[in-house]
Amino acid sequence: MINFKFKKTDISFLFSFFALFAVLFYSDNSFKILIALLACFLHEAGHLAVMLIYDCKPKRILFYGGGIKIIPNCRLLSYEKDIAVNFAGCFVNIISGLITMRLGVFEDFSQASIVIGIFNLLPFSNFDGGHIIKLFFERKENEKYLYLYKTSVKVLCIAVLFAGIYSIVYFRVNVSLIVTICYIIISELFS
Repeated sequence: MINFKFKKTDISFLFSFFALFAVLFYSDNSFKILIALLACFLHEAGHLAVMLIYDCKPKRILFYGGGIKIIPNCRLLSYEKDIAVNFAGCFVNIISGLITMRLGVFEDFSQASIVIGIFNLLPFSNFDGGHIIKLFFERKENEKYLYLYKTSVKVLCIAVLFAGIYSIVYFRVNVSLIVTICYIIISELFS
């Protein structure tokens, strides 16, 4: 693990972050991976910008095999602010992707950015969509809603598994897709 501080923020790079990129660079198109990484940084910059607007500085930024995670130094006190911070990364990705698509430039970036933005809206616990849905259900403070949330995530996990298998069987095998599907299912079933 590599650790350092930048203006009171801990920055950590786990081995899994480097290992994932080594596998992806070995098996896929390196240029497209760099474009996807740029879209990921843009996504996290969206979260960070809204956090800073609400005067909530990051305590730690973690780079790991599952992506990049920003851990705030404070708890945003309102439901609306939490929703805004969680939605900001997806919003930045989708808007930047649509703008570059409309301008007819950086086609690979626009596609990657839109896919990352929409993908992060899925209601899995490690994704922004999952955090937003969880905030909604926590606000309801009802066991029935929490059970509904957990059940719907398990059903969605099965749907993603079948969609991934279908894609692998009927389309070109993509190592990134296989890694992503495995990560989603393992993180949901064992968290």
